[in-house]
Amino acid sequence: AKYFVPTQVKNQFLSELSPVVYIQSGCNTPSQRDAYVQELMKYIPVDSYGACLPNKKLPENMLYPSDGTDSDEFLHFISRYKFALAFENAVCEDYISEKLWRPLAYGLMSDGDWLPNPDSAILISEFESPEKLAHFLRELNNDTARYESYLGHKLDSATLKITNKKLLSALSSRSKENIDWGVNVEQFECYICQRAHIRMK
Repeated sequence: AKYFVPTQVKNQFLSELSPVVYIQSGCNTPSQRDAYVQELMKYIPVDSYGACLPNKKLPENMLYPSDGTDSDEFLHFISRYKFALAFENAVCEDYISEKLWRPLAYGLMSDGDWLPNPDSAILISEFESPEKLAHFLRELNNDTARYESYLGHKLDSATLKITNKKLLSALSSRSKENIDWGVNVEQFECYICQRAHIRMK
């Protein structure tokens, strides 16, 4: 994988980086993600970049990339971290954005129904408190074999990268109409506009 960083290399980065990264641009969200992260920071080091809880600054060349958070530079930058916190702005059933897929695809760990397999993400909702999550992340950070069990779907040695039957079924049965709008907000907005014009005719 283009952005995959081996665990031994990520462990070397721990001399200069926290094990956890949090990158955000929108503050005061309905999900109250910043309040959660602020509490989490009491129990485990978190490198926080962005407008709301910054304790680190992004490199100058990444402040305003033309392709946003999908730039090669940015993805290589975050892939050095062992864990990435991925929160949505709001908590809505069946809403999935790049905040879920990017960590899964690019070598970091981040709604369970759509994960490739049960061990492809750590779900914050399964922990009673930020303190309990921090304890779990610290344990995982110190146990390479256990940490790498969460990366199995990304490793070349994995025999079956996706074991989630619901996800496999959805991927194989989706119609072209359902994917015409692509994966970007702008494309989705155009798709909605086109569908509205068709209905008005």
